[in-house]
Amino acid sequence: MKKVIFTEKAQKPEGMPYSQAIKVGNTVYVAGQGPFDPATGSLVGNTLEDQARRTLDNVKAILEEAGATLKEVVKVTVLLGDGQDLMSLIGFIKIISLNRIQLEL
Repeated sequence: MKKVIFTEKAQKPEGMPYSQAIKVGNTVYVAGQGPFDPATGSLVGNTLEDQARRTLDNVKAILEEAGATLKEVVKVTVLLGDGQDLMSLIGFIKIISLNRIQLEL
């Protein structure tokens, strides 16, 4: 059975016809997220690390609403505007212990 997941604690899909996530059985499919403050909708952070942290907070909130955690994530796709940021992103991923998942860049 398919269930739409929504939380006020993450970026809202305002003006867009999509859900934050869909849960089918025990699998949660989280829609693309960005570094947006859920309260204001404003872009957050001046650095890659700040923006990655805000995006991750949004994903965590959605997963929690679905009854899941980051420890259960098996795949993450990251879109970078500048390839020069790749090493910074990899360093951040290691710090937050997501280096065990499949990362698609």
